[in-house]
Amino acid sequence: MFQLVRTDIGQTRPAETVVLDKWPFTIGRNSEADWILEFPGVWESHGFFQLDESGRPQFKCRDDASCLLNDQPIDSTSTLKSGDILKIGSVAIRLDLLPIGQRNALFREALLACLAILFVASQFYFIYRFLSE
Repeated sequence: MFQLVRTDIGQTRPAETVVLDKWPFTIGRNSEADWILEFPGVWESHGFFQLDESGRPQFKCRDDASCLLNDQPIDSTSTLKSGDILKIGSVAIRLDLLPIGQRNALFREALLACLAILFVASQFYFIYRFLSE
């Protein structure tokens, strides 16, 4: 999974993070966009993110809109990697991989504790049985 981190170039608004949870994922000023960016230089429908055949993210910029990828102009579709910075008008967007969270291990930890208690109890049982003979 991927996430987008937005910072405006003038730093007048706080950063914002959005998870790319559907494909294609549209951005622009339009109220129907998946991520509405009401900033100077952002068009109604500026572009969209999609996945290529191998599952890598791409950005398709509208033909008549301007977009920079790592400070280089892009004309149409560009393949992205984690850490790439896309500049659209006065907005800078960084593509990141989502942080990996640990799964809930409570059940496994409880099972391991029960097995440890059972093992210790069986050791006491066998020691008591051996000494009583």
